[in-house]
Amino acid sequence: MKVNLGRYFNASSFLHRLDPRTKLTALIVYIVSVFLADGPVSCAVSFTVLCLLIWISEVPLKFMLSGFRPVVFIVISVFLINIFFVKNGIIKASLITLRIIELVLCSNLLTLTTKPKAIAGGIEKGLEGLATYIM
Repeated sequence: MKVNLGRYFNASSFLHRLDPRTKLTALIVYIVSVFLADGPVSCAVSFTVLCLLIWISEVPLKFMLSGFRPVVFIVISVFLINIFFVKNGIIKASLITLRIIELVLCSNLLTLTTKPKAIAGGIEKGLEGLATYIM
């Protein structure tokens, strides 16, 4: 079983050409929006946005889904636990499962469209800019 989590996929899409700081900032904003999404409609909207970004990235779907393999057991376990132990379990289990899937796929999208060295450089530059405001 080959896992592509954290691997770069070389392509010339719009997402590949974006600055790593922009991608990291967008990832943080997206993650916050996923956690703030409290209903089926807002979860569906955020999932649709993610699907659109995956399509724009030109990364094959098999690469995107291969990064999901390591967490399948956790996702299934969370889903089943919520169904049996939470009031309105099927609805809440579905929303939580969708959130986990979105978080894994969006982080996988970042690593597939950005070289690891560029991600590290983006974090470093972003923290340098933050340090000028704190100091």
